[in-house]
Formats: sequence, structure tokens, C-alpha cells
Amino acid sequence: MANVQKEKKEKKDTKLTCIITGKTVVFAKTYFEKKIQEFGDEERLRRLYVCKQALGLLKRGYSIDEIRKSLDVSTEYINDISEDTINEILHKDNKQIVFAEEPIVLNNTKPHVIEFFKKLKEYNVE
Repeated sequence: MANVQKEKKEKKDTKLTCIITGKTVVFAKTYFEKKIQEFGDEERLRRLYVCKQALGLLKRGYSIDEIRKSLDVSTEYINDISEDTINEILHKDNKQIVFAEEPIVLNNTKPHVIEFFKKLKEYNVE
């Protein structure tokens, strides 16, 4: 009986909620510990955790509202996210993305790709 309660407590401790979608995921303890090391500490991990699907869209330059709309997320119980938090998520590894002054655009580059490059340039922190 005690082991079952201990397992439930561990699962609860390794549960993260995406700050963009509100989706909750329970991770294996070893993976959760790896994520803590990646983020620096558990508080920062819980404050900045974004699920893989939403993070991919965020890195592509979509806004939080666009991501929530495309993933059909109800925003009723989800908090707004500040620009500072978005920048911290995008630069959490302390890796700086370096952008050219103007993106390289080919004749066949689609308009949404050009907009993506412009949005990426806006997030570049000097």
C-alpha cells in the first residue's frame, strides 16, 4: 500500500503543465531530472515548460495566440505569457541565434516564410 502511494506521489512530482496549451504530461523520473538539469532548477522548469508541439510552433515564429488557435486550446484557464517569458523560453539554453541583417530570400520564397524570418529577427537579443 505504501509503495502505491509513493509511486503516485512521484508521478505527481514529475507532472508538468505546458504554459501555452495547458496540456499536462507526467514524465519518468529520470527524464524529469534531465529536464531539471537542462533548465537549471525545478522552479524554472515548471515556470517555462512548453510542450514539444507548441515549442516547435513558437520557434517557427508563431505568436502565442496563433499557437493556441492552431492547436485548438481553450484559453479559459490559461494565463497570458509575457514577452520576457517568451524570450526566456526561446533563449533558455543561453544560445543566441544570430541573424543576418536581412534574411536571404529567393524568388520562390513564400510570404509566410519571409514573415517567419522577420519575426525571428525581432526575437534576436543583443
